[in-house]
Order: sequence, then C-alpha cells, then structure tokens
Amino acid sequence: MKGAGDPEGKRLARRQAESADEACRVAECLAILLRRSGLPDAPAIEIAKSLRITSVQLRRKCAGRIEPRLTIKNTSHPLHERRQSNHLYLDESGTASIFADDKVFALGGAVLHEEHVEKYVNAAD
Repeated sequence: MKGAGDPEGKRLARRQAESADEACRVAECLAILLRRSGLPDAPAIEIAKSLRITSVQLRRKCAGRIEPRLTIKNTSHPLHERRQSNHLYLDESGTASIFADDKVFALGGAVLHEEHVEKYVNAAD
C-alpha cells in the first residue's frame, strides 16, 4: 500500500529495498555458517540471490526508471530525413587543478546547432 504523501511508492520502495538488503546479508551469513558446519548452503545462497534481485528492482523503483528505446518512435537515419542535427564539441584540459602537482583531467562539452558552430569555434580559438 502506498502512503498518502508517497503517491508513486518511492519512499516505501526505498524502505523495502533497505530491508531486502539487510535480509540478503543475513542469508549470506547463514550460508557461511552452514558451510562452516559442513551442511549444504545452496538454499541460503538461493535466498540471498532472490533477495538481491528484489533489492535491485526496488532500488530502481525508488530512483525512477529509464525509458527503453522501444517506446520511442524509430525512424530512419537523421541524415536521410534531412533532420536538423546537433553537434557535440568536447574540449579537454589538464590544468584544472589549483596545485601543479595534481594530476587532473577536465572535460567540457557543448551541444550546438549547425548554424552556431562557426561562431562557437571562432570564440573558442
């Protein structure tokens, strides 16, 4: 049951995921103890795997979800349809550190429409 202030059930899913994580750790400890006792640990391992899968699914629910590509209308290649495309320009620098001894790699990016590319390149140079 979802809470009144949690219409999508995200907080509830987070709590359930934390409980599933804890139960998984207990099942993994049980498997270790069974192994030390010379008893079969397969049932405890299966329970731990099932709890881990449940925990991952609940964490996905509480964090949101990624739409699969299949929900987006696929068309032909953008160049074939003469659709406007964006260009991604990346610039890297090794001097983004305050201290000269630090080994830092910085990467910056800008997405531009084709008509703005020349102005951006001139300003960047």
